[in-house]
Amino acid sequence: MKENYNKTDGYRENIEMGLKGLKTAGKNITSESELNKEKIEFLKKK
Repeated sequence: MKENYNKTDGYRENIEMGLKGLKTAGKNITSESELNKEKIEFLKKK
């Protein structure tokens, strides 16, 4: 099992990079929705 895990065929690296990409994309989505909430609140006050 360990031999397969330590192979550098790019498979595990791709998974890790994909997870990092998902994390950053998730952060961007949440920050955008927060900004939208603030915009809506600001417009309601007007």
